[in-house]
Amino acid sequence: MVAAPRELLDAVHSLPASSLVEEPGLVVAATYLQRVLIDGDPSRFSHDIRTDELATSPGTPLVQRLILLTGQIATAVGAGDTERALTVVEAARAELASATPEDEAHMRPTLPHLRLQWARAMDVSDRMGAADEYERAYELAQLTDQSHVARRAAAHLAWLQTSQGHLEVGESWIGRAGALESNPRYDAPLYLARALLCIDRNEFESAAVEFARLSVLPVGEYWAASLWVSSMRVRSAVEAVPLHAELARQLDRHSEAEREAPANRRYLRAARLRLSLFRPSIHRASPPDPSTSLDHLVIATEALHRGAYRTSTVHGAEAVDRSHTPRGLASALLVRAAALSSLKQTSHAVDVGLQAQALIDSGRLYSPYRLLPAGSIERLADQMPAEVGARLLTLAYGQRAPEIGSLTSRQTEILRALTDDRPLAEVAASLYISVNTLKSALKKIYGILGVNSRQQAADLARRSGLR
Repeated sequence: MVAAPRELLDAVHSLPASSLVEEPGLVVAATYLQRVLIDGDPSRFSHDIRTDELATSPGTPLVQRLILLTGQIATAVGAGDTERALTVVEAARAELASATPEDEAHMRPTLPHLRLQWARAMDVSDRMGAADEYERAYELAQLTDQSHVARRAAAHLAWLQTSQGHLEVGESWIGRAGALESNPRYDAPLYLARALLCIDRNEFESAAVEFARLSVLPVGEYWAASLWVSSMRVRSAVEAVPLHAELARQLDRHSEAEREAPANRRYLRAARLRLSLFRPSIHRASPPDPSTSLDHLVIATEALHRGAYRTSTVHGAEAVDRSHTPRGLASALLVRAAALSSLKQTSHAVDVGLQAQALIDSGRLYSPYRLLPAGSIERLADQMPAEVGARLLTLAYGQRAPEIGSLTSRQTEILRALTDDRPLAEVAASLYISVNTLKSALKKIYGILGVNSRQQAADLARRSGLR
């Protein structure tokens, strides 16, 4: 935590030149403080390249070499050069492995800061081992009474675990982070984790509270993650409109290297997928050359919504095979089950659907249901064992979209009548009104809901549990 960056920078500048020669890591500290003072965003850190030679010099003390290497890591991450960052992380970890017990004792107060940056580099690169590195940084920070660093590590870890769908583990890290000293500059991942946890469990009002708290904090390097979580809140085309504009604004604001950093690319693709479900003609998210689990999930989901069920099953199977997280696997299984159900491969659909439901229930991870069109949810639920099907529908529809709550009781009654396949004349007769009166009422209802057709209105009603 930087409580007084100006005073600290002045203190570094007041040191004699010999101090900078003896401890070149002070140059890294000065550069970091300067960045904080300029724009408050330490994620855009840039190290002094004149220190690069010292970072690998045997004559430089080990702790100073690690500090200088970590400066290179932070610079590479800020520039979106994740391959370079990972290369230097491996070099730094190799240097640390050579430390003597005396070295380790001397470095103990510094290591939590360094390992936190190494973990972050691995995290943004989607590299295995980031969670272990965050946890080590947390433990070292606790051992050295650096609660602010421990909170940062716990917050990062809370986000990482929650974003992967390990909700109970994520919730435990949310609790650990929340029990420690706060610094708003670094709290974005904690509030994002809290918001996502609420969304995953259909607690939309609580998610709104967390977003209100997040709105006054700098999201910094979590800009793409924030877009994804924002997209997960969207439950209607009307709610999606401002997010389309924000997505475009953020893409313009960040460099291609930042957009293409593996974790950011994944968050952005997931956000585009969510938005494409509301405006498919504008925001198709399917990648031309799928290579990851998420790529195949995106193709499978959009194909399911288009009615291309065979394409959906093929890519759904690929997504299942490549998934390594509960979120990815539950989503892939559910989409594949829905596609198989639509192809009338009932036995296979039920088997895959039960696998998905077991995974969803084990973590109370309900958001994958929102990948499915309403018709697919109901078809799959009808084919499942009665108790499982009823639970699936209850969890899938969650709470009502906010626009439905703004309808009058008569408008709600009319909307409910649209959820079956009766002709408008029969619907009008059941409501004791003329067809023309019904059409006029529907025009107003469509405007409130932000939809353009009876099918879209009926789908929104079903997704909100209005039946």
